[in-house]
Amino acid sequence: MKISREKKIIEKNIIITQVREEYYEHSFYYINSNITKKENILAVFSKIKSWLDINNLTLLTGFVFGLDPGMECGPLHDILPLVYLSDNMMLTYDIQLTCTDKKNMETMETGEKCNIRSMNHYDSRLHYISGIQPNISSDGYAQTYDAFMTLKTCLEKNHIDYKGLARTWLYLDNILDWYDKFNLARSDFFNEEDIYNKLIPASTGIGLGNHCGSCLSLSAFAVSEKGRDRVVRVIESPMQCPAQDYKSSFSRAVEIDMQKSKKLMISGTASIDSEGHTLYPDSVIKQVDHTMKVVNAILEKDGYLWDNTVRGIAYFPDLENARYFIDYCSKNNIDSSYFLLTAGTVCRKDLLFELELDAVKNVRSE
Repeated sequence: MKISREKKIIEKNIIITQVREEYYEHSFYYINSNITKKENILAVFSKIKSWLDINNLTLLTGFVFGLDPGMECGPLHDILPLVYLSDNMMLTYDIQLTCTDKKNMETMETGEKCNIRSMNHYDSRLHYISGIQPNISSDGYAQTYDAFMTLKTCLEKNHIDYKGLARTWLYLDNILDWYDKFNLARSDFFNEEDIYNKLIPASTGIGLGNHCGSCLSLSAFAVSEKGRDRVVRVIESPMQCPAQDYKSSFSRAVEIDMQKSKKLMISGTASIDSEGHTLYPDSVIKQVDHTMKVVNAILEKDGYLWDNTVRGIAYFPDLENARYFIDYCSKNNIDSSYFLLTAGTVCRKDLLFELELDAVKNVRSE
């Protein structure tokens, strides 16, 4: 396995960054782009879709940030079936795609509420789950529980064990108004399904609306492998306590052990100390510095470097603060150009920055 990075120009108004995770049989491609809202977004999506087709790339999953609330997403979804998230303060559409050049990707039939795209990766089967929307005729607690029940149905219908559910992404509309109810609903579901004795997935929880008008949107990633019971394991954070200590049910990170490589998936990480308290509530610079040290400690603990990063998203309640992240990366020789920088409300009012990332390394030959 090797990782390569490059920038490409699809057209003068569409510039992408691409990270390629390359294997002998196939590759994964992680693609970011920021498109000004002056552009016709339908035309832009059509051009991106054509570029993917020309390069024989198949979409596995992806996000689009920055749609105006109430914007009709049906025509966009027909071109590229992505997760569409709204924020009317953003000046760009921020796009992140995960693709492959493998030809036998399979779209699973799971109903209108869930989409699963699955593919074989050597001895592993990878499942990219997106589009889960709850019934919206109820409150936030009920919608959260309904979303996780839909995820359960999708997993069971496709014979995916909870032990392979590695990661979730949860985008909550008006997150600060009901985050406690969300946490309670997730914890209740995990208790009833005995998730705490199986595998607590890594996760991101960010405040952004969705085009369906529901309280939240849920996406996930799962992996299964024949003949092996434990493919995914929890990775602790050396500088932070388990999130369960303050009643938030996710793992700081997980590692997926596959035939040719290992993948580390780090949850949305913010400036929280070893006892679960916010650090430096009045300083974006100090929060960025602490968060990056926390992430670096997780990477180093399991033998990863920043150069092993293949995908990442940095979230800012105020996007003007993104310059502090870029400055930090520049001073510490981290290439920030392959992270997607976007807006999003973090789960506490005094948290000003959050970072998630995936890193990949070769399996050592024994």
